Amino acid sequence: MLFDVGAYFSSQRPPLSFLACSQTIRFQGERDGWHLGTYSTRLEKDTVMVRIEAVDPIAPLEVVSWWLKCVGRPLALTVCLASGQVDLSRVELPFTAVNVESEDVHEVILSSEQATCLSHLSFKGCKRLKEVKTAPRHIKLPNVYSVLLSDCPHLTDFSWLDAAAVREFANDSHYSTRQVAYPAFPHLHSLKIMVSSEKDLDPFVGSVSMEEIHVNSNEQCTLNHFPTFPKLRVLSLRHVSVSSLQLVLSSPLLKDINLTCGGLQTLSPVEELHHLTGLEFCSLGPSFDTAWFERSHFQSLSRLRMNLKACGEGVDLFKFPGPCALSELQINLSKQCHTPSQAWTCVTSLDLQSSFCTLDEMTPLGMLNGVQVLNLSGNKGSNIDWLKYLTNCTDLNLRLCKQVRDISAIGSLASLQHVNLSDMCLKNVAPLFHCSLLETLHMSSSDAGMDSEAIPPACVFTRLRVLDMQRSSGDAALPIITASPHLEVLQLRWFKSALRLSSVGSLDSLRCLYLNNTSNDFSACAWVPRCHFLEELDLGKCGVSKNFGSLKGLTHIREFRARGCSDLYDLDFLEGSARAISVLSLEGCCNLTNVSRLSSMFNMTSLELSGCPSEEMDRLYEGATRPKLQHLNVSGVPMSLTGDLSFFKYVREVNFSHVDVSDFSAIAQLRCVRRVNLSFTGIASLEWLDSALVWETLTVDHCNALRDISKVCVLPYLEEIRAVNSALESIAFVDECPSLRMLEVGGCKNLQKTKIKNQKCIIVGAYNVM
Repeated sequence: MLFDVGAYFSSQRPPLSFLACSQTIRFQGERDGWHLGTYSTRLEKDTVMVRIEAVDPIAPLEVVSWWLKCVGRPLALTVCLASGQVDLSRVELPFTAVNVESEDVHEVILSSEQATCLSHLSFKGCKRLKEVKTAPRHIKLPNVYSVLLSDCPHLTDFSWLDAAAVREFANDSHYSTRQVAYPAFPHLHSLKIMVSSEKDLDPFVGSVSMEEIHVNSNEQCTLNHFPTFPKLRVLSLRHVSVSSLQLVLSSPLLKDINLTCGGLQTLSPVEELHHLTGLEFCSLGPSFDTAWFERSHFQSLSRLRMNLKACGEGVDLFKFPGPCALSELQINLSKQCHTPSQAWTCVTSLDLQSSFCTLDEMTPLGMLNGVQVLNLSGNKGSNIDWLKYLTNCTDLNLRLCKQVRDISAIGSLASLQHVNLSDMCLKNVAPLFHCSLLETLHMSSSDAGMDSEAIPPACVFTRLRVLDMQRSSGDAALPIITASPHLEVLQLRWFKSALRLSSVGSLDSLRCLYLNNTSNDFSACAWVPRCHFLEELDLGKCGVSKNFGSLKGLTHIREFRARGCSDLYDLDFLEGSARAISVLSLEGCCNLTNVSRLSSMFNMTSLELSGCPSEEMDRLYEGATRPKLQHLNVSGVPMSLTGDLSFFKYVREVNFSHVDVSDFSAIAQLRCVRRVNLSFTGIASLEWLDSALVWETLTVDHCNALRDISKVCVLPYLEEIRAVNSALESIAFVDECPSLRMLEVGGCKNLQKTKIKNQKCIIVGAYNVM
């Protein structure tokens, strides 16, 4: 529904449906005219979840604030697609939680009253965010006990936070060389943090109530010192090495440790682990052997993951007694598989992917009749008869077990719900028809035969929702589809055989259908229009597609792809779905001449028109601004880039490669663009760049007229440049780029000998750099 919110929300009291509604709204922003956005609410437990997707989120909030006040329930706000300053102090709404998910936001302002009500605060992907403050007077947020930061590298000042109130703090932002001023958190219970050195943990030393710690690092760092936390129960170290386990295992209450990606300098951790008798979860990397397991008694251990690939030919844990409470086990079996003792029969989840032991040698595992989830992918061998004893199995993965031909044992597993038989060559999949509880079935890249006489009479997969048979062939598809009246997702990409489903009954349950690159021409798919509630449809390169008009009855399409369909001339068949379309991919539709329907597609997030002709491409500029449009690909489209580009104003990624234009200065209007591709164009200069642009990556491969790109130094956030086989003469600009991390200039024959001081930038392909 499209409407002007000013007149609609002015005087009416909110109906009950207001707590579960989603509307496309048109409002006038304070900065630059009219916009389209999305306003939605939903009731979760006793809290009203409010979500605003708009460049200026305050304008629609001001209009609906009266309604929200009348609700009389706690309010949680999520802001997306916003830009610049988000001044929530302009709306008198007492939010208990605020979540901002916008790359372009650089400042968030709360009122003093809001600051006292707020308990949860979250910033995700706010790469430009530098400041959080209150107005009109500056106070610290006194009651916020949960803070979540994700990818916010410029938020280094936390003086706005009352650290004594915080109980949960998470920050996975990578700060590089920037200094972070963390306050002391005396009452912290949970910590998730990205570190570059052990000093980053110093502000948390006094948190005596700490129960859970997750430490990660982008740079493999070693901890020689680790604070003591007497109440610590959960510890995870990823990409972090410790000089001794004694540093981190001092807590007697520790129940959960994850050292999968960590390293150890000590070679004998046995004595350091034996006292952890209360351990419930353990995830260990290849630095460990099994001696500690043999000598220790972890009777409370319920989940164990061990990467033993570094232990020669693997280790067989089944020769040990085993914890009596173990339910989840992920290991690499040795070549010799022992018969598990009675203690191992409590295992319900078993992951033996790519073990040294073959499927033929795993026969003793038939004793583990309590297993419900079993992963055998990537193993050699052909005998899986022992599977018939695992009668409680619900999830089975045999992907890449290419030597297996006979799956008759699966027919005994009536409880199976999820099966993966991808990348296999099976003689007969009829045993699957004995598994009437199947919900998902993956058979991609498999050659599957079908003995129709072996199919039980009146067999129906009443629960099958997902069927994946892409890159497959054989006669198995049609009987399975026919027996699945509630199928929702059907994957037939690159299907190698002709498939006619005209005899299948109702297809109203289908939501996602993928037919791209099949051998079926569209005339053989006359059943597609019967899928009345399809939301995703991919017909790319689907034979000869001459009947798109028959799709007019599909009014719920959200994602439509028709790459390489040379018989697509217009988009009129999408008239009923115009308001719902979010992803539209028409790459290589060389005869598409009428794109007027694009002007009514308000909710597009991704648009691909590469390789389409130029007629009527000026229609792209029509209509209101699209704040949701994130990805634009017009590669090879002979179009002019002049005038007002407001249609693309908030695009994050643009691809103008192979566009025959030499002056791209008009794209400087696109202030939100992050990733730019100008490869194979006649661009000759970048002098029009300015510091207000927020580009992060620039690609100018095969630009034979571009000799100087030193102007990129004004771009404060530029991290990557790719200029392969271009006419560049110098890369001296690298020392002046504040954020540049990678430069690729292979094949640039005109490069002069250059001395570079910037040690943080990786330069690829320049052999004359000093």
